[in-house]
Amino acid sequence: MHDDLCEMNILVDPTDSHITGIIDWADAKVLPFGLALWGVVNALGWMDSEGWRWYGNYEDLEDLFWTSFRGAVGDMSEQEMVSIRVASTLGFFLRYGFAWDDGVRRRPVKEENYSMRYLDAFFGAARAGIGSFLLD
Repeated sequence: MHDDLCEMNILVDPTDSHITGIIDWADAKVLPFGLALWGVVNALGWMDSEGWRWYGNYEDLEDLFWTSFRGAVGDMSEQEMVSIRVASTLGFFLRYGFAWDDGVRRRPVKEENYSMRYLDAFFGAARAGIGSFLLD
């Protein structure tokens, strides 16, 4: 798992939009699949001063992710998909629910912390989209 997989750590060739590298692997570790799917969801939109915004084609991109994933690993049972959604939901809370102090996750974020905006966007009352990544 890449602990900080965001647009700032993904290198892209501007001429053809292909990914050329991923940087900042300092805190990488082997963990269950799904814990880092928040990184995929982050690629489907962006946060600004008004809140979370989805790209116009985010549903197509989400479908492309799962089609590519199933093509690589084969069909999965409904229980396997539920397990992935459980891990993904946990991953969102690990990523956005804890503050970092000196490079170490130490304490739950407070309501005024910017990360709460992400948690509200993905789990709050106005939640939309990403149904295949999180538990209902």
